Amino acid sequence: MLFRSSLQAAIGVAQMERVDEILKKKVHISDTYDMLLKNVPNIRLMKDPSYGKYVCWLYTLFVPNIKMRNAMMTYMDKKGIETRKTFYPLSVMPPYKTVEKFPVSKQMAQAGISFPSSPLLTDDDIVFVVNTIKHFMRTYDREAKKK
Repeated sequence: MLFRSSLQAAIGVAQMERVDEILKKKVHISDTYDMLLKNVPNIRLMKDPSYGKYVCWLYTLFVPNIKMRNAMMTYMDKKGIETRKTFYPLSVMPPYKTVEKFPVSKQMAQAGISFPSSPLLTDDDIVFVVNTIKHFMRTYDREAKKK
């Protein structure tokens, strides 16, 4: 256990030496995604709150519903792009479970998707992801109109 803790500490110290570079790259990645996705219908982007700045740890966007989210995640996986669901609301996790309703956090959890955001991503990687998202949206909209 000590070895793992020492190794993790060494990695953490090394990352802290590069923190400014990493954060600058993460902001660039987020800004690039935002610029390329800002006019795509049925996609809602994260916005900085009035009281602070978004951290850019993950790049997350929102689609209208869980059905579209799941279809997009399946499509992205088939194209070799890893995605992940957003976090579950605290109010449904066992230690914090409550009968109180939190519809906004529930909707965000059901409609949010996080996309690749490693500092190692290139602009070409981001363009590939965005073009795949746009293709999915066009295809999904066309299929929805047929039904």
